[in-house]
Amino acid sequence: MRIQKAFSSKLYAAILPPFLQKGWRFVILFLKGCGIMAEYELVREIKNLCPNNQMRDIFFEEVETNDPVGYVNQLLKGNAISLSAEEKEDGTITVHADCDGLIQKFIFTPV
Repeated sequence: MRIQKAFSSKLYAAILPPFLQKGWRFVILFLKGCGIMAEYELVREIKNLCPNNQMRDIFFEEVETNDPVGYVNQLLKGNAISLSAEEKEDGTITVHADCDGLIQKFIFTPV
């Protein structure tokens, strides 16, 4: 199901589930023009806004995407979303997000 979320078209969402259940992963490559999705380890840090609590909430997961900034933009829901990204020499992409005053940092490290 994680792969299904990478496609924005409703056509892909309608076509893929039966094939994925049968294990036909090559269909994904065909539908995406034989492109392979990049795989990242994602570290998500959410700054705690409570006074006297300096700890951050930290979550880890593996994601497949070719557009980390777009992935973060789809993930966040809010009225005022501000994103900035920086890429390091080792391929790590850091996305800083401000979503309605809640500051978050997403670190995408290639697997």
